[in-house]
Amino acid sequence: MPKKAHFPHVNKVRWRGELYYYHRPTGIALPREYGSPAFAKAWAEAEGRRGRPELQLSDPRTYSGLVAAFQKSEEWGRLSAQTQKDYAKLATWMHDQGAGGKPAADLSQDRCEKILDRAVRELGWRRGLYVLQFNRRLYNWVLERAARKKQWGEKNPWADLKNPSRPPGAPKPNRPWTPDEIFTVLFDAPNGLRRAYVLGLSGLDGGTIIKRRWEEYRNGGFAIQRGKTGEESWIMVPPLFRYLLEDGERPSEFIVTDQNGEPFEEANALQTRSSKYLVALGKAGRVGAGLTLHGLRHTVGKAVAESGGSLRAIQGALQHKSTRMALYYSERADRKRALLDAAGALDDWFGLQSPGFRDSKVPDPEAGKSNGDKA
Repeated sequence: MPKKAHFPHVNKVRWRGELYYYHRPTGIALPREYGSPAFAKAWAEAEGRRGRPELQLSDPRTYSGLVAAFQKSEEWGRLSAQTQKDYAKLATWMHDQGAGGKPAADLSQDRCEKILDRAVRELGWRRGLYVLQFNRRLYNWVLERAARKKQWGEKNPWADLKNPSRPPGAPKPNRPWTPDEIFTVLFDAPNGLRRAYVLGLSGLDGGTIIKRRWEEYRNGGFAIQRGKTGEESWIMVPPLFRYLLEDGERPSEFIVTDQNGEPFEEANALQTRSSKYLVALGKAGRVGAGLTLHGLRHTVGKAVAESGGSLRAIQGALQHKSTRMALYYSERADRKRALLDAAGALDDWFGLQSPGFRDSKVPDPEAGKSNGDKA
């Protein structure tokens, strides 16, 4: 049997039992029959578009003209290099859906809904959500200035669209890890990733993790400034996991390194490396689906809150600027404690009515009846 042709840069997405393909660098949808002549032609055309310069048309009022203007703005310059790259791919995909050459002000909410549905169907739920987020940001930028509104419209047609529903059974993004998952990953992961996970369990995010140097590690912790918020704090590595951080060779001045012993230049590179490793563990049935590096921050917040930690404790553990973000974890823990308290109160109340009830099993309705009493 002849070997099936391999097409690089192709991702497959299963949606509602059907399999779809798209070209990863450009986001272009490909025919559903992998390896067919039509598939090969579409793939070759998509490959030809890789790395093409930003979309610009002669009429700046078009959607692509809007994107080109946004790419020259200060707000675009404040985005990370990886986010800029991802947004550029989405702009190319939007252009290929027919939006690029049309006036940006004419894009209706109905048309946006259809584009979003297609993005979810062809690109998957996560990238579909990203299409919505990108376009909301793009049109919100327009609404900041009167001159922009005059050129690209006075409304954001994406503003009132609901986020696409997560597919049934899909795990929540960045869900907390269970203790079993933590120990499975820590004792299985290669040294560079293991150290990243230990720092994640210390409350650090990806952007802060990749910048940590060995010279900064003192007395079991770090004096750090979180890149996202600029918040300064002292972070302690949990004593239980310090030996996993300190054990093994140190191929770089940076604590977290890739499989070649080189530091990660961007947080997204670490996220990608981690994601591939965790997905493989999930497919092997060793951990549940949906584990992410960032999920360790949610694990820390949940653990501190459910252990009775104060808002200040949660804020310090996660380097939040204010206690407002910490309220998310505190309120969830309070609700859980309230449910347990309510269950305990009922147990106590019934226990008062019937001594020994708490230790007894649920009674059998047939217990105590004679054979003649049973129906």
